[in-house]
Amino acid sequence: MKQAIQNALYNPVNESIPDVEPTCSTGDCIWPHFSSLAVCAQVANISNRLSSFHVSAAVRAPIGYKVTLPNGAYLEAGQHVMNITTLPSIVGGWQRSQSNATLAFFNESSISDTAISNFFVIYRKTTNSTTVDDFGAMEVLLHWCVNTYDTKVVAGDAVTSITSNVTRVVTNDGTILLSNNTTELKDTSDPSNYTETGSLVLRPMNGNVGNNFTVESKAKLALDMYLLSVFGGTYGKGFGRSYSSDAAMMISSALFDQPSQAHATGQTAEDIRLHCMEIAAQNMATSMTNK
Repeated sequence: MKQAIQNALYNPVNESIPDVEPTCSTGDCIWPHFSSLAVCAQVANISNRLSSFHVSAAVRAPIGYKVTLPNGAYLEAGQHVMNITTLPSIVGGWQRSQSNATLAFFNESSISDTAISNFFVIYRKTTNSTTVDDFGAMEVLLHWCVNTYDTKVVAGDAVTSITSNVTRVVTNDGTILLSNNTTELKDTSDPSNYTETGSLVLRPMNGNVGNNFTVESKAKLALDMYLLSVFGGTYGKGFGRSYSSDAAMMISSALFDQPSQAHATGQTAEDIRLHCMEIAAQNMATSMTNK
């Protein structure tokens, strides 16, 4: 899985990673629809949630500006023009409810409560930033889901399409069904009271109990912790470019390299930024699903 994540980080942000190609000995094959445990991606522009814009006493100081999001993610803008923040899933020894951490998807509990990684990117839109409107922010959320696929090979060419994409956690009266057939009450009113120690159980569209997909608790925790270490870092401009992580290099390309085409395409730079971030996030989800 680490290899899949790294492959996605180094894939160009304007090129999509394809789904796994099937093997067909005759060159023409058709299969029934099938479902698979998958990773899905959501991206939202949350620039309207930025606040606390400050100018230091020495306006020309390297750190002159600071913008923050309500969850504590921030950017101190000087040489740094972008910062990536991933909030920890464990707070004070307890698992944080993702629905209490997300800023864009709090009304979609099936998505936020199945999150694998939830990170926030704050960036400068312009070189000479003078107001909070000159900064932008995006939230990227990777979560468990179940995809149903239609795959066929015609004259040697494989075509795969997703016919349904669902995040249906098996629930009963406000509880989560765990793999040992017990249930655990969800209490998201206070992050310190929220725990989910069992495995995550998801059901495909129109599926019955026999079609459930299970993510074991140890696998959930291992992947959560690894992605916490991956999605962080800064990007700086000064005498050359500087990246503090591979994720910072990938995301800075989406935010700053591709928008240079805005004038030629007739799009706004922010539209291109959002589109490129969606491709980058989907590449991460597809690469992890393929693996």
